[in-house]
Amino acid sequence: MKKLSKKIITKINKELMDLTFNSFDKEVIVGWHKGTGLTVDEWMLYLSNYATERGRKLFFALTEWGNPAVYFDATNGDEWKKMIKEKGNKKKKFLEERFLEERDEDATK
Repeated sequence: MKKLSKKIITKINKELMDLTFNSFDKEVIVGWHKGTGLTVDEWMLYLSNYATERGRKLFFALTEWGNPAVYFDATNGDEWKKMIKEKGNKKKKFLEERFLEERDEDATK
């Protein structure tokens, strides 16, 4: 476990108080939590406004644990799973190419 340092606490507090949409730009899924202080309806409206402003697709569904979540960049579960698989394949290809480049560099030394 990592100790809660003053630096980490400050970072988390800053993120909590970020009332702009910037914190969602890199996310593909965000779950609702009662700690948000928003009802599920209010939370859904907030994220729908975000998606409209940023031009991102989204849909709402329950996670496998039964919690409300928003899934970005897709309009349904099948589309989202396909998108996540494609992102995973791109990342895998990138890492494989990087490994081959590093291996080739090591072989020339």
